[in-house]
Amino acid sequence: MSVELKEQERGHERRALIEAFVYREARLADEHRYDEWESLWADEATYWVPIGDEPDPSTRLSYIFDNRSRLASRIRQLKTGRRHSQAPQSRLARVISNIELEDGAGGDVSVRSNFILIESRRGAMITWAGRTQLRLVRVGGWVQDRRQDRSSREQHGSDHQPGLPDLKPGIFRRG
Repeated sequence: MSVELKEQERGHERRALIEAFVYREARLADEHRYDEWESLWADEATYWVPIGDEPDPSTRLSYIFDNRSRLASRIRQLKTGRRHSQAPQSRLARVISNIELEDGAGGDVSVRSNFILIESRRGAMITWAGRTQLRLVRVGGWVQDRRQDRSSREQHGSDHQPGLPDLKPGIFRRG
């Protein structure tokens, strides 16, 4: 086997591992598996969900701009079952697509993907759609060092949507 072919094969294996990470992270969030989901974050991680296209979270209001400590605090609150914004918990199902990888400095990888997230709660259905950008670093396996979600939402009336009771519960709304 040529060196070129071996490198291409390693590239495909690496891509498959990173895609598996992205899908697993989404599934853990949808299933309320908070401790496992949190373990996918580096100690210095930042989770940012800007309002609109604002480029600087230090000067503009954001939906979420959490460091690792604040992320852990949110998870502790969600696990109490008394988080008003999630009583009752939303049922979530998301689809991840258009995954693109770009190598960064020091072996990190920038991962961009699109998502559609359906949230069902109290008879209403909300559709969130957006683009996620992750920076993954190696700490044993892959972990997230930075995450940015840009999304929009559309709410559908309170009519019961067929099939929604089969959705898995989720962690919290993006947006």
